[in-house]
Amino acid sequence: MKKYYQRASLPMTLWLLCVWLLVFRTLTPVIVVSGIIVALSVQVVLPLPHSGIRWRFRPLACVSLGWHFLVDLVAASWQVSLIVLSGRRVENGVVHVPMRSGDPVHLTLVGAFTSLIPGSLVVKVDSEEPALDLHILDIAGQGGAEHIRCEVRALEYRLMKAVGSGRGSGKSSRGEGAA
Repeated sequence: MKKYYQRASLPMTLWLLCVWLLVFRTLTPVIVVSGIIVALSVQVVLPLPHSGIRWRFRPLACVSLGWHFLVDLVAASWQVSLIVLSGRRVENGVVHVPMRSGDPVHLTLVGAFTSLIPGSLVVKVDSEEPALDLHILDIAGQGGAEHIRCEVRALEYRLMKAVGSGRGSGKSSRGEGAA
């Protein structure tokens, strides 16, 4: 069993302090000190279980991920707007996308990012294979099923580079490379 002072970590303390300050919406010495005390107390009294995976935050890769997401968001919003305003008929369908990583967190993040893009929606997550099934608005307008698979795999790769774990980042549980 870990000693009490080893249960608290600086990143978690800072995160809990930020939440505390957002709740009180003021920055006074009393609020800051009480927030630190509460943050440390929560970690000591209610410790989180260790996952065994060390996630790494890579700022430049996160900026790249954010930029690509923003570009995809604007382009898809424009495409969906044109479809709605023109009233033209489009071919919709479900595209099966095998993923490189079987990590449930990676699948969840890729699914969340993909569903936030207009015109795409995750309809099934298969953690056994691992794969995502996506409902796509205007498959032909997005370059076809294979192009959609490549785009989702590129998103997965950028996500794994941005917030992947130190071991296995860029590789799946089956030992395949991410490039």
